[in-house]
Amino acid sequence: MKAFLALVKREHIEHRAAFVYAPAAILLIFTVAIFSAVLLGRLRVEWDFGMPGAGKFFEIGFMGMAGFWWIYLLPVLFFYFADAFSADRRNNAMLFWKSMPQSDLKILGTKTFAGLVAFPALVFLAMLATGVVLMGVSAAMALRIDQMAAPDPVGLFSSFFQVSAVALAFLIFALVWYAPFYVWVGGLSTVFGRWSIPLAFLIPALLGLFENLLFFGDGPDGGYVFSFLNARSQFAVDREIWQAQILSETPLEASVLIGNLISNIDWVGMATGILFAGIVLYLASEYRRRVID
Repeated sequence: MKAFLALVKREHIEHRAAFVYAPAAILLIFTVAIFSAVLLGRLRVEWDFGMPGAGKFFEIGFMGMAGFWWIYLLPVLFFYFADAFSADRRNNAMLFWKSMPQSDLKILGTKTFAGLVAFPALVFLAMLATGVVLMGVSAAMALRIDQMAAPDPVGLFSSFFQVSAVALAFLIFALVWYAPFYVWVGGLSTVFGRWSIPLAFLIPALLGLFENLLFFGDGPDGGYVFSFLNARSQFAVDREIWQAQILSETPLEASVLIGNLISNIDWVGMATGILFAGIVLYLASEYRRRVID
């Protein structure tokens, strides 16, 4: 257990710029910018159905910033996995960990854990901090805009936890859904290093092109490979239900959105993706064990 924690801590030290310092800087800039906009009267609120209350303003803003942090996390994790599986090979740290000894499967497993659990948790904390900032902004907006109803402290904290629960559920399920792609990039980096970045896209593209050249017209439009990749790239929710919840005048209900999220998940695809990720992780560890000294 101590070795596992040491391995995760090493990943944290090596990549804290992307998962600690950058989110902290973004949060600081956001806080200064939005409070400056409110205090200087630069922030405008336009609403087709009348002026929203401070609580609804907070919900919409918090959901929007949760989406921003998700958009931030996606590419950062891609570059993390494209580098992490081969980073210790470049700096000779692999020899140190093997001397302890630690199996290659355990080493890659800790990297995967860091990428799919530990680092997203840090970004989620940044998202929660953004919510706290927006609570203060909502209260300040209510003081400056006469038509905006003042926030109910109990309702504001309830909205904070409701939105946080939705964001956490989405984060967990989406990360599991996209885990095969991240591990695929990491597995390629074990063999090809940073060339895994273009190869992660080039190999599926060539497979899809090859399929279309041989079997064009015998399957779905674009072929089975591209159709599968297109379906796999989308983590779908019922947008109408989500928009209705977010834009309605009533407080957001986490149970409705989380229930909709769970009902729309392709659980067979989720399970096969986890299996694929496990196979790639094992093959990558075997390559490190047998080929890389």
